[in-house]
Parts: sequence; C-alpha cells; structure tokens
Amino acid sequence: MRLQSLICTVGFFVVSTSSLFGAQSPAFPLKVSGNRRHLADAKSKPCFLAESGYEGESNDGRGGSPHRIRRQACWAILSGACGHLYGSAAWTVKPEVWRKWLNSPGAQHMADLGRFLESIPWHRLVPDTKHEIVTAGFGELGKTDYATTAWIPDGTLAITYLPVRRTVSVDLSKFNNPVSARWFDPTSGGYVKIAGSPFDNSGKRELTPPGKNKGGDSDFIFILEVLEK
Repeated sequence: MRLQSLICTVGFFVVSTSSLFGAQSPAFPLKVSGNRRHLADAKSKPCFLAESGYEGESNDGRGGSPHRIRRQACWAILSGACGHLYGSAAWTVKPEVWRKWLNSPGAQHMADLGRFLESIPWHRLVPDTKHEIVTAGFGELGKTDYATTAWIPDGTLAITYLPVRRTVSVDLSKFNNPVSARWFDPTSGGYVKIAGSPFDNSGKRELTPPGKNKGGDSDFIFILEVLEK
C-alpha cells in the first residue's frame, strides 16, 4: 500500500464543482477556464481544487473512472491551481468501506502524480494559455480531450497532459537549450524517453504518445526540459 501525504495551508480560493456550479455542471470548464479567470485577478488568492468527481461514484452521471480522476487532477494543476484533492466512494466513515479503497487505482495514480510533481519545480509553472509550446493538436477548450500545458517562461521546462492519444506539434524554439523529452505514464509512475531526444531547441516537432498506458487508457504526460549547461 502506497500513501501520499499532503500538507495544506489556509487562505485558498477553493474551487468546488458542486458548490459553485451544481452537481450536474461540467467540471472541466471550471478547472481550466475558472482557474484562468481567477489567475487573471492580481489580488486573488491561490486557487485550490477541493472537490470534483469521485472515484467509484457518478453523482453527475459522468462516471468515476480512474481516467476521469487523473484528468481532473492534471487539468487543475496545469491550469494554475496550487493543489487538488482526490475523492472516492470511501468517503463514508465505515471501516469496511474506506479500507478497501485505500489501494484503489485512482488513489495510487494520485500518489504517483504527487511524486511526479514533487520532482519538478511545479510552483513555477504558468498555464500556457497562448499555446506557445503545444501549437497544434491541443484540441478545444471545454472538451474532455483538451490538452493542458504549463511551462516556466524562462524556457527551461514545459509539462503537457494529453487525455487521449493523438499527435501534437511543439515549438522547441521556446527553450533556451537542447531539450530532453520524456513520456510519463500517470497509471504507473514510469517514464519513457521520447525517440530522438534530446532535441535541438529550434523549430517545431510532432510528438505522438505510446499506445496504451499501464492502466489500459491512452492518457500520458510529456515533459520537455532543457539539459543542464
């Protein structure tokens, strides 16, 4: 059993899909569009996704698969949120219920995502709302296949979450040195070097994720990071 600890501070702007928009409202536009509107306000507090869909439940009729759980977390963090809380059908206090959910797929994927974020300077990431890194293939904002990207504007790091497998075009000229490129499997916590990496920091290049991840879905994260001088 793998558990991930989380330490929070008070004073956050809490985003809750149920309390702000109703249980039947689409959660995705809130996590991306809502975060971006909030970030545009210079006087705003950090945004924290406190509640969205739960693993193993479907109160909004859209299911509670591990894939959905991963989408929600990645969309939130890469759209400017400073944190995300995972929920599951284990919310009841009955031990015979919550104990069996401690090692559920979604819970383990959140632990892997937490370790991934701890390995990078995630607090410096800025949402790439102008599509300067992923210039084509990112999809349509508000759709469940939309690819979210955040980067450090000094040209050292960019992170993109692809909810579904497809080819995207990335602009490597935005980086200040040759670029190391890797796929991160959000269902296993493993990495795969992208063929041809490292790349020169010039021009555009098309990238296509591997087939299925370990969980049997097609979502991947790719990391573009400059090599040390």
